[in-house]
Amino acid sequence: MKKPLVLLVLALFFLAHFNSGTQAFADGLIIIEPPSVPPLIPDTALAVKEHQVKVEIKDAVATTSIEQIFSNPNDRIVEGTYLFPIPEAAAISNFTATWQGEELKGEVLPKDEARKIYQAIVRRQLDPALLEYVGTDLFRARIFPLGPKETRNFKLVYSELVPLERGTHRYRYPLNTERFSSQKLERVSIEIKIKMSQAIKNIYSPSHKLKIERQGEEEVTALYQDEQVKPDQDFWLSWSTSGDDVGLNLLTYQATGEDAYFILLASPKMVWSETKVLAKDIVLVLDVSGSMKGVKLAQAKEALKYVVSKLNPADRFATIYFNDAVTRMQADLVTVDQQAISKVSKEIDQIEAGGPTDIDAALKAALRYLKTDTERPQTVVFLTDGEPTAGLTETGEIVRDIRASNLAGAKIFTFGVGNDVNAHLLDFIAGDSRGVTTYVAPNENITDKVSEFYDKIASPLLEKLALQFKGADVYDLYPKELPDLYQGSQLIIVGRYKTAADDQLIINLSAGSEGKKQEFTSPPYLLGKIDTSIGEIPLIWATRKVGYLLNQIRLHGENKELVDEVIRLSRLYGIINEYTSFLIDLDPELPLSEQLKQGVSNFSKTLGEKDFAAPIGVAGTGAAKSTQTLQGATSLPLEITPRDQQTKIKRVGAKIFYLINNRWVDAAYHGGKSLLAIKYDSSAYNQILTQLNAGPYLALGKSVIICLKDNCYEIGAVGESDLSDLEVFQDVAALHWSSKYFRALKAAGALSGTATGQALPDQAITRAELLKIVLKLAGIEPDQADLNLLRRLTDVQANTWYGPLVATAIAKGIVSGYSDGSFRPNRLVTRVEALKIMFKAFMVSVEGIVPEDLFKDVKADDWFAPYLSKATSLGIVAGYQDNNFRPQLNISRAEAAKIIVEAKQAAAGSKK
Repeated sequence: MKKPLVLLVLALFFLAHFNSGTQAFADGLIIIEPPSVPPLIPDTALAVKEHQVKVEIKDAVATTSIEQIFSNPNDRIVEGTYLFPIPEAAAISNFTATWQGEELKGEVLPKDEARKIYQAIVRRQLDPALLEYVGTDLFRARIFPLGPKETRNFKLVYSELVPLERGTHRYRYPLNTERFSSQKLERVSIEIKIKMSQAIKNIYSPSHKLKIERQGEEEVTALYQDEQVKPDQDFWLSWSTSGDDVGLNLLTYQATGEDAYFILLASPKMVWSETKVLAKDIVLVLDVSGSMKGVKLAQAKEALKYVVSKLNPADRFATIYFNDAVTRMQADLVTVDQQAISKVSKEIDQIEAGGPTDIDAALKAALRYLKTDTERPQTVVFLTDGEPTAGLTETGEIVRDIRASNLAGAKIFTFGVGNDVNAHLLDFIAGDSRGVTTYVAPNENITDKVSEFYDKIASPLLEKLALQFKGADVYDLYPKELPDLYQGSQLIIVGRYKTAADDQLIINLSAGSEGKKQEFTSPPYLLGKIDTSIGEIPLIWATRKVGYLLNQIRLHGENKELVDEVIRLSRLYGIINEYTSFLIDLDPELPLSEQLKQGVSNFSKTLGEKDFAAPIGVAGTGAAKSTQTLQGATSLPLEITPRDQQTKIKRVGAKIFYLINNRWVDAAYHGGKSLLAIKYDSSAYNQILTQLNAGPYLALGKSVIICLKDNCYEIGAVGESDLSDLEVFQDVAALHWSSKYFRALKAAGALSGTATGQALPDQAITRAELLKIVLKLAGIEPDQADLNLLRRLTDVQANTWYGPLVATAIAKGIVSGYSDGSFRPNRLVTRVEALKIMFKAFMVSVEGIVPEDLFKDVKADDWFAPYLSKATSLGIVAGYQDNNFRPQLNISRAEAAKIIVEAKQAAAGSKK
């Protein structure tokens, strides 16, 4: 069972569900790995006792510091895996573990070497923490060992650039992974301090209630905190800033005796007049080979139509589709008007797929549209789902051919759809022309990806950018080629400079567009000052450089000089990439020089094993996306499930589905849960689709098991077509969470409802009403011989409908009267009174020790504590987020229906 458990946990963490321009964060979780001999008492998952997050955001640099306290609730030493999904484009700056009160510094080692050291330490029964690169957006740490009832303090610090997208900064921290903790968190807090160079506006969290304090126009603090909770949703924060036409901001880091590091930010204002937006020429190229048939082609055609519909009035465009033949849909570039848009949209609708793929011919045809005698931005958008199979097929030949054909200096933006593309070819073509490649995973919508991309480049403001630095010797700039500046975007450049004390740096950003040179100049920055306040700047610079070097290795082959530099930078700046991993090493005798020497050798071996010379398919797109991440590319998280599992596991939002017997099964479903069969594409199916917002899950196919709002549904060829038959009471909808419990009670004859056919689910229930339901479900019939017991009660007569029920319940020891001789049949029942009545009627034993910390508002010696403890252990009831149970609250009829049915099921199960 070890492998499936780890696989499930890994799948649960591949959450990528972010909007454009965001970074994906996550906190850590330790997963216990089962021993070779299963223990008599099953292991309990490790608990997170505390979770504190502190975030400092200075302009575009976010530094997230996480501190978690894990505890081992088991009575044995456990081994575990610490999983940490890392932010896309973020760089880990520090990973430390507390060992016997001593904080240890992790160091970066090549992956294979780290594994050898780790195994050696394990054999010595010491406790290293290995953080190993698992795949894009996820890191995994091996933790050995954690003693019985022992706690361990883990700290993690990482940094990232928070990009400016459409004028808004968005920060996300996936706090929802803490739902996997075995216990509620004692304390959780997220404190974010923002300091911007421009005025902060519109700070807002759509996910959590915040306490916001402003320290001025450019500084703000946002705080979220809670206690005794299991957070189940991600934390989001967004804000915007104001600025001039183009704002230039410089962030620097300089330590004594070292060259300085810097991050240069250039962002245009959000709103520009139409006259300042550059008119562009754009050619859209669509692969319609046989592999594009079906949904992919439909989405791709919608994508093309979207782009055409969003062109600016002064733009010109052309469209091409190709397989082994190229079809030019226009003889020349056409101007944008409604007639042209309507015409091309209709022609796009008629496109069909089939045949092989001639990428070279298609791109050359596209480039022939573009002009060499214009200052207008020249752009090609190229979309394919495969590798070349017709015409020129060798990567180098195609790249050279396209380079020679691109006389207009057009930027080529390539889209690789699925895992069968030649990532080298697409990256070479895009990189040669100062474009970028976007990879669309199999489970992603092509239309969404293309439209998201086009929205970013729709309105070019400045092109042919150049930087000039006056007053300092600047070197090692990344990216090497400056992209154009588009409306709502931000340019982020990292680099280093040499300077003398008291020098001043003035930065000039120039743009040559429409034959007119525009210049934007920064205020003078005083250099030479020792400033280490933003310690993440060197790390971000090194991360960008390592990404660039790895991309060179990937595209051009291994080079010892490049490999040595990657190893050196990775070690020096603590960068985790595909070939290195952190190791917290407790053995100070291990020589670092020897580790480095062996690391270079293992790094080279890894390159060979991964076949970086020609990566096509999952390996190719994975390597391409990895280097994009290191270089700072912004894109949605992509699917990274292992290749052999891609057809068996699907992630939809926060849910995981497994393909079992050709049916997608929600991981939340287990055999103990009841299933409601729903016929595919029926009225009932559409109710689930619309009322439960189940579209993303139902999109998996025609055969799905999905659990939503305490109910599980089996979608298939047979089942309920109309849910109206399941609405046994007029005021309980078939999809209401309590519906199945009310149906069970009515089927058992325990509840008939009011004269008008209502169950009154939200109303409280009386003692007499509860007795009637419970006794019927327990199979206890009123006994006339018990009526004499009513003589001791002052308010219950034998001739009332509830009189015989009360008498028998007293005889069975299920209930009793009050000290004043009353029974109070019409008194509303509290939550804990209902539990006592049910367990006594169903003869469920409540013996056992009551935990001292059951709920904040419950004491172990409260009369109801044993009943509540039993109900909690059976999963029948749960407390509120503040870890209170509120025992004296009156129970509603819907809540009563639920706990009665589940208590009955628990009783039946205990008797098997």
